[in-house]
Amino acid sequence: MAGYGHRHPSVTVIVRAHDAAATLNRALNCLAAQTQRGLQVLVVDAASTDEAKRMLATAEERDAMLECLHIDSESASDCFNLGLERAEGTYAFLMDATDTLAPRTLEELYEVAEEGSLDLAMAAVANNARQVAADGPSPYVYADDDAFHAEAWKYFDAGLLPFPCGKLFRMDRVRKSGAKFASDGGTAFMAAFLMDAHGVAYVRDAIYNAGDFCLSASLAWDLSHCWTDEHEQDLLDNLFAHWGMDEDSQTRRMLQRRYVTNVITTIVSTCSPACDLSEDEKRAHVERIITSDKTQKIASEAAPWSGVVRAMLMPIRRKDVDLAMGEGRIISWISRHTTTLGFQLFS
Repeated sequence: MAGYGHRHPSVTVIVRAHDAAATLNRALNCLAAQTQRGLQVLVVDAASTDEAKRMLATAEERDAMLECLHIDSESASDCFNLGLERAEGTYAFLMDATDTLAPRTLEELYEVAEEGSLDLAMAAVANNARQVAADGPSPYVYADDDAFHAEAWKYFDAGLLPFPCGKLFRMDRVRKSGAKFASDGGTAFMAAFLMDAHGVAYVRDAIYNAGDFCLSASLAWDLSHCWTDEHEQDLLDNLFAHWGMDEDSQTRRMLQRRYVTNVITTIVSTCSPACDLSEDEKRAHVERIITSDKTQKIASEAAPWSGVVRAMLMPIRRKDVDLAMGEGRIISWISRHTTTLGFQLFS
């Protein structure tokens, strides 16, 4: 592969692959096309049951700089934690085997990070439905940490944070922060990494194409995705408090939007046919969420920003479980028949 071969890698790319036979070659080819030199590629097979294992074995034989690891877990968190333990590069870049990069993405991120001695360089994220990008020039390098802290809310609001893929992380900062992935989609890792990170840039021209990146209400449900958003909210509250931004109005509004969105998404997912809980278990799950003190406090303060949110906030504020579930079923049905409704939660 064109970018491989340096003794000390510039960037370690950690790829999570679970049953990714259909997309694995595309992901590896996009890495081979990267213009950045000195890459180390670690592909972590996450308990695949398809042809991915055989394909990885063949690819590893073909290229000595490609290392394949195997774990008995489908968890992205376990994959990324293992990859970070094995990373030898100055920076780490995380991706899924369903995703791709524009050819100059890693080079653009690396050049900006190196020039400014930055801990984090973020790419724009795109999928089939839309591109998630923040406004402003590209690259935009924050002059100091306080300047980033004051504008961090907009990257969370856009969905670029705490999403961990499509970003270049300085490995020295990863190690110093003790950042680890937990079962929360990357929030614990990002909160720990960002807490005392020095130097951040956003490179809008660097594109990360996330095939599974979803900004809409999830239609799937399983017990591993039980309600953890109060913990996520606590992590973010602590992060912004550490930065002295907990009383900033834009930051508070963003945190409220995130929490309310997660509440609504969880209700809709629980009311989806994909949820295999009994009706009594579904009801108890929704009741526990909407009657919690944190949910009630945030719901009472949050201003609705879309018709979907307005419709759902009413039963949440009233602690009306039956109405919340009824509206959740309607939204779930509509979401399964349209690709646009989910975006109303974020727009």
